[in-house]
Amino acid sequence: MPNAYETVQASVRGQMLEACRAGEVKTVRVKYSIDTTNNQLGAVNNTIRFLKLPPNHVPVDGLVDCDDLDANGAPTLLFDFGLDIDTDCFLDNSAIGQAGGLARFDKKAGFRIGDSNDVRYVMLTVVTPAATNAVGDIYVTFSYRAVANDD
Repeated sequence: MPNAYETVQASVRGQMLEACRAGEVKTVRVKYSIDTTNNQLGAVNNTIRFLKLPPNHVPVDGLVDCDDLDANGAPTLLFDFGLDIDTDCFLDNSAIGQAGGLARFDKKAGFRIGDSNDVRYVMLTVVTPAATNAVGDIYVTFSYRAVANDD
């Protein structure tokens, strides 16, 4: 059964940084530390929620950078990155966790999602678990903006 994990920013206590006016862009950087005890990347469909996208805001840009999170000589780790409403709208089957690296959100679907009155979550979903879990960090840099009345 898949497990859900989250950063403090995505938790109930987490603050949402909202834009003051339409069109204003906010950028946040969030870190999640992987440990081998919890096996966060060890099961299909495990999720890690990184941050909240406030109501009436839409994505503008994003990056994921991470350490080598699969210590096996033949790594298998693949993950999707997206929103809770479309879990692969930013990255699909990304292999950057296999050796560490950086990926810019490259799917247009994530940037065409309309605004909502609901809080949405920016999240990672495990597609293929790590062959050998490793300790490391995943960072997300995410930019979003408040929508205008004519968006």
